[in-house]
Formats: sequence, structure tokens, C-alpha cells
Amino acid sequence: MTFRLTVLSPENSIELEVLKLILPGLEGDYGVLPRHAPEIIALREGVMKVAGEGFEEYYTVKQGLAEVLPEKTTVITEYFKREA
Repeated sequence: MTFRLTVLSPENSIELEVLKLILPGLEGDYGVLPRHAPEIIALREGVMKVAGEGFEEYYTVKQGLAEVLPEKTTVITEYFKREA
């Protein structure tokens, strides 16, 4: 089972179907799986790990917020960049 991840910044955006997401929260790293309880998470600068069917990607993100819902997660950040 997957959920939709949308990442938005002033300069860029992406949408992915993912199995697992690790966010750099203010209070530590935060894991998100499908059907997660609704929550708002404050983000610190760090690395966001995204795992889907057959892929794993890492993104550097700056401060922002994440809205977690059972079927989707939206990350709004000042900046993000996929790491090689």
C-alpha cells in the first residue's frame, strides 16, 4: 500500500507514490507510513528519506511544515533538493 507525497517550495514541486517517508522533525526524525493518523509536523533543516516501490531517494530540506493524512502527505518547505 502506498500514499501520495507532495513536496512544495517556492522554486519547485514533486509528487510521488511512496511506501515510507522519514521527515526531519523539530523533535527528531519522524516516520510516516500509509494510513497514518492526521498530524502537522514542524520541520527542521535536514534530510528527508523517501522509499517507494523499487526506489529510495534522499532530499535535503530546509525549515517547513508537513501535513500528514491517512492517504497523503504534503510537505511545504523553503527549499528542497534531491541528493545524488
